[in-house]
Amino acid sequence: MPILQIKNLSPDVVRTLKVRAAAEGKSLQSYMHDTVSELARRPTRRELLTRIQQRTADNPLPHNNLTRDFVLAALREDRESH
Repeated sequence: MPILQIKNLSPDVVRTLKVRAAAEGKSLQSYMHDTVSELARRPTRRELLTRIQQRTADNPLPHNNLTRDFVLAALREDRESH
């Protein structure tokens, strides 16, 4: 299994992460594993916008007409399909 090493974190950052891990009853390694895995599962904003654009290619809407409800529905649909 690959190893990920993060260098030069400030002591404050490490302390905060340790506190958060302890609050969840996890080791720092387990907490970071879960956190990074969750981060990798989430699409970036760019990936999300690309998916929305691909999905609306058959029914294009001008960018300034995208409603909040439309975007939220697209996000929900994307989450359910991935």
